[in-house]
Amino acid sequence: MGTDHNPAAFYALLRGGLWEKEVRLEEYGSVDFNRIFEIAKEQTVIGLVAAGMEHVVDRTITKEDAAKFIHSVVKAEKINKAMNEYIAKLITYLRDKGVSPLLVKGQGLAWCYERPQWRMSGDVDLIVAREAYKKAVDILKKIASSFDNERDSDLHISLDIGNGIVEMHGTLDMHYLKRVDRVVDEIFRNTFENKEVRVWTVDEVPIEVPKPDNDVIFVFTHILKHSFIGGVGLRQVCDWCRLLYTFKDEIDASLLQERLTKMGLMREWKTFAALAVRHLGMNAEYVPLYDPSPKWERNADIMNNYIILDGNFGHNWDRQSRKYYLQNLYIGIKTFCYHSLRHFVISPGNSLSALLTSIDDLFLRFRNKVKRALAKKQ
Repeated sequence: MGTDHNPAAFYALLRGGLWEKEVRLEEYGSVDFNRIFEIAKEQTVIGLVAAGMEHVVDRTITKEDAAKFIHSVVKAEKINKAMNEYIAKLITYLRDKGVSPLLVKGQGLAWCYERPQWRMSGDVDLIVAREAYKKAVDILKKIASSFDNERDSDLHISLDIGNGIVEMHGTLDMHYLKRVDRVVDEIFRNTFENKEVRVWTVDEVPIEVPKPDNDVIFVFTHILKHSFIGGVGLRQVCDWCRLLYTFKDEIDASLLQERLTKMGLMREWKTFAALAVRHLGMNAEYVPLYDPSPKWERNADIMNNYIILDGNFGHNWDRQSRKYYLQNLYIGIKTFCYHSLRHFVISPGNSLSALLTSIDDLFLRFRNKVKRALAKKQ
């Protein structure tokens, strides 16, 4: 059997779309665009790969090869337009009720891309100051068709509102590494107290987003949270790359280093920095604290293999069901053990800490679910 060049061709197209640069595919021989589409779908980066296809200079992309990608980006454009309008209305509604939320993660990062409308969108993530969290939740519950908050102490709730899912946060803690959470809490508090924001406008509605220095921490720790316990996808890493690039002249590298050192995350940062340069084609000049040492390149290769194996948010792993609690517990423990322990080579201490905390957290969630189920039967 010959070598499968489709993964390499996928990365070439991804890099082309991510940075809007020339792509050459001849070196990969016969490319199966159906296979590339499946990889892009698993990683939720169809739009970026489609953009890369427009930059191919050494071969002609047939209509048949492009069809699935074209259909997906046309759909993405419509969804993003509707999503932006939805966010503007939702934030206006909350402001009219006396709550001032900030948009974070996903849709708040889309405008860092050359083609924001081609980014595959997801849920709407909002944050409010800790003291405003209960009021915000009470307001949204009145217009939600359903909601789920497994533990009130998390200051996180997921609500189905209209045609979207809203994730409301009163903190952006990882919950798995205490020293990380201490720094994140401080940054979170400063974001609101000092109004450390930037503004994105939708239909003349100002949408506030954390300023770059703070957003970089929020985005990166979110990536690590999923990486340690359930799988992270290329879309999240590409978001981080575009954030770094878009605000390359504004991000304070010395402040970033100070914060990463306090959190004990320098090993993880250097691993993902090497991944961004080595696999995603980012210019090393625009990656703060990038270290070209072979050690980080090896770690980057390991992390990249995990990302491809997992799919976006662990897409390729066993899925949990709300109905079967014991099955959920088994799947959760298996998944946490695998994801945490495989990171041991990258960050031994953080890996073990995340594993122990996540299993304890899982049992607590399981207990609360059982309590609620029993209460409903009485």
